Amino acid sequence: MKTEKSAKVQKKGGEHMKKILSLDQSTSNVGFAIFEDGELKDYGCIRYSKKINSNNMYSIFLKTVEKIENEKPDIVLIEDVYAKKMPIYNKKTKKIIMEYNIQTHKKLANLQGMFISYFILHQIDFEIVAPKTWQKVVKSGTVKKEDTLSFVNKKYSINLKNDNIADSICIGLSYISVCENL
Repeated sequence: MKTEKSAKVQKKGGEHMKKILSLDQSTSNVGFAIFEDGELKDYGCIRYSKKINSNNMYSIFLKTVEKIENEKPDIVLIEDVYAKKMPIYNKKTKKIIMEYNIQTHKKLANLQGMFISYFILHQIDFEIVAPKTWQKVVKSGTVKKEDTLSFVNKKYSINLKNDNIADSICIGLSYISVCENL
């Protein structure tokens, strides 16, 4: 949700970048990255004890909200959820087939809805970033998990293994890039 406040993020005429918290949610953890004045300050992941399901979704939400409240970002960026084809084992045919994982999509969409409600109720600026938008920071065309990890590890001279953390860093970089070019 862009507001007049969030439109003043660009670094022009001496204005400072805001504190940005970018999130990449998955069924096993939420990767996060924190940027201040356009610089990466911290990154990590919020782990779940189990894969996301309707019983633990609220717990996952609360752990992420705790991070948001501790960091007090000016804006939160979250990756949009989308259905993609995944290899799924078909018990009847005993073959792996490519299908849309609708159950995963629904769980992540529900979690995203909880985040959006929280942002609105607490008047926190937020933006939902499409995967194709932030992936342009890495390269043009199809971007794989390995591409994102390699890009982030090279850019920051680190050795990440968690692609959700790498994705969250790229989500933040994409937003900063757009703001600097306003």
